[in-house]
Amino acid sequence: MKKKLKRGAYGLLALLMAVSVAACSKKDNDSGSRTLRVGAADGGPGFIILTNKQNYFKDEGVTVDWQNVGDPTTALAAIQLGNLDVNTVALVPTLQQIAKGVDFTIFAGNRSEGGEVITTAENAANFTGLESFKGKKFAVIHLDTADYNLRKLLREQGIIPGVDVTYTEFPDYVAVQEALKKGAVDYAVTVTEMARASEKQGLASVLKVRDLVPSYVCCRQVALTSDIKEHRQEYVNYVKAQIKGYQYLKENEDAAITYLAEVKAREKDAIKADLFAEASAIFNPEPATKKVADFYNLLVNEGADGFTGTTVDINAHVDSTIFRDAIEEIRKETPNNAVIEALYAEFQKNN
Repeated sequence: MKKKLKRGAYGLLALLMAVSVAACSKKDNDSGSRTLRVGAADGGPGFIILTNKQNYFKDEGVTVDWQNVGDPTTALAAIQLGNLDVNTVALVPTLQQIAKGVDFTIFAGNRSEGGEVITTAENAANFTGLESFKGKKFAVIHLDTADYNLRKLLREQGIIPGVDVTYTEFPDYVAVQEALKKGAVDYAVTVTEMARASEKQGLASVLKVRDLVPSYVCCRQVALTSDIKEHRQEYVNYVKAQIKGYQYLKENEDAAITYLAEVKAREKDAIKADLFAEASAIFNPEPATKKVADFYNLLVNEGADGFTGTTVDINAHVDSTIFRDAIEEIRKETPNNAVIEALYAEFQKNN
């Protein structure tokens, strides 16, 4: 998912992500120890915000300088220029750079699932399945993960994207929804949060992509391969802290919702729907490297922008061992914890 839903003021990142006091652009802080510079959008997902709140990064000896990311492509360029260490936003721009030969490594997760197809109430009443999309016009954002998973499904049904279905790209999900409301398109691919908002405006969700492609990946965390090799234990500690933040989220639902509603200036019910509803996206740091590789190969096979003719093997640019070492340390420290064991089972299945 290239761009995340715009939700208004979340508060200053310096307030939300106060692990690092100094918002410096240099790699070392004044004490001489390294500061990990991490890009996040709107404060990051709930489990990362809670990781900061609970001081888990500090507990694991990691100093983080959080920097706001509006455009993931800019963040990836900043990593290559040495001005940023980690990007947590989007997936496809990262895969595009890898396909072009940039030596990035995806080492942790952020968001999976959370894409839906919305339409007008009239179209929804006549919707019967994928076959209803034939001959229709779609509004999408550029290289959206849900969109491309859906295109693969359509092709498998003999419906050829770009021939039997036409696409118009828009800069963000707000514009996608507006195009649908104005009648410029028949359907739109959006995120779950936006789908719920659109229903309040008379639109309808007719398909959750995860119902056909369970646990498909979206935003991942990425860094230069060389930096991970040079500072491997720091990355293990960084991910370990996030796993603890995820555990806190799952074990303290009410407290987590209250805090996130406060810092994001949103209603508690909206936060609860985003994180805990049956249709909500999946937010956790599990890397799901097999699913990343599958999606990369899907983009290559579909001839997506930036992937035509690449010979890069994605398996050389995903690393599940960072998460593995981090969660195994936690399993030793807190054996038989239900949340950790469930996450570990997902890790074993997806990597």
